Amino acid sequence: MTFWFHPEALAEYDEASLRYKDIRPRLGRNFVNAVENAIEVIVEHPTRYPETEPGIHRYLLKRFPYKIFFNTTQQRSGLLSMPSCM
Repeated sequence: MTFWFHPEALAEYDEASLRYKDIRPRLGRNFVNAVENAIEVIVEHPTRYPETEPGIHRYLLKRFPYKIFFNTTQQRSGLLSMPSCM
């Protein structure tokens, strides 16, 4: 299965990772690792996470106040947005 980022979701991800890196470089790396781990889990078990509307699922990041909204088909999963929960 392949995984893709919607351009706006990629911008949200980049902005958040830079913000955490500015606070503390290790925090930025931890955020990137948390997102990468989430993507691995999503790709393996996309339907494990609740649907917020038809075809759109939500994953809550651990340790960081972000949600990952994604859609999935048998071939691809796509990260649609990464809003902060704050």
